[in-house]
Amino acid sequence: MPERKPLSANTVIELVDVDKTFANGTTALRSFNLRLQQGEFTSLVGTSGCGKSTVLRLIAGLSRTTSGELRREQPEGESSDFRIGFVFQEPTLLPWSRVWDNVYLPLRLRGQSKAAARETVNQAIEMVGLADFARVYPRELSGGMKMRVSIARALVTRPQLLLMDEPFGALDEQTRFALNDQLLRLWQQYQLTIAFVTHSVYEAVYLGQRVVVLSSRPGRVTADIEVSGDGQRDGAFRRSGHYHETCERVSQALAASAGVATA
Repeated sequence: MPERKPLSANTVIELVDVDKTFANGTTALRSFNLRLQQGEFTSLVGTSGCGKSTVLRLIAGLSRTTSGELRREQPEGESSDFRIGFVFQEPTLLPWSRVWDNVYLPLRLRGQSKAAARETVNQAIEMVGLADFARVYPRELSGGMKMRVSIARALVTRPQLLLMDEPFGALDEQTRFALNDQLLRLWQQYQLTIAFVTHSVYEAVYLGQRVVVLSSRPGRVTADIEVSGDGQRDGAFRRSGHYHETCERVSQALAASAGVATA
């Protein structure tokens, strides 16, 4: 067996020439390559069915590659496990459990008692601004608040990598904008590494430091576009020429990857 080469500095995870074919014969990914860097916010866009969600599931270990390599460095310290948080399209909260218990769930599954987990869970709930709602049930929350609980639950294990699969797609525009801004604050404050799947070019450019464009199925990377600037994301950024120019670049790359002619 050839010697395994170490990952380059600051690389959290890397997919190398990955193919993924499902049992029904559908090839979701072919020759897929992606590198995620420590502390980076990466947006992934592509047409429906291009394999965006499959990429996240492979990274999370919820599915296995058919061929190719998925590589990540084991962190040093007391625990050698690589912690990944996953936020799905739907909040998937337990309706019979209060907010606190929903956020506590990943730690409970790891065998951690409520007493031992209390401070960590409280911190995660405070991070998403729901400290006053810790004792309420999901049915008492708005859609945006439910998604914030889902984000808190993903963050409670203090993951090295946060995967988000169209988490804001079902929300109204105003709520979506507000959660975009809150997510950016969390990313900056806690130096998170995030891979974020979205169908919205505007959301991808607003959030990401880079936007990775996937081809139609079988998915592969056709463009990797840097979102330059001073890193400040706010209403002024949405109105800036740079933002709109970058959105246009991503839109053109997306159309080209889907085989759609552009003017």
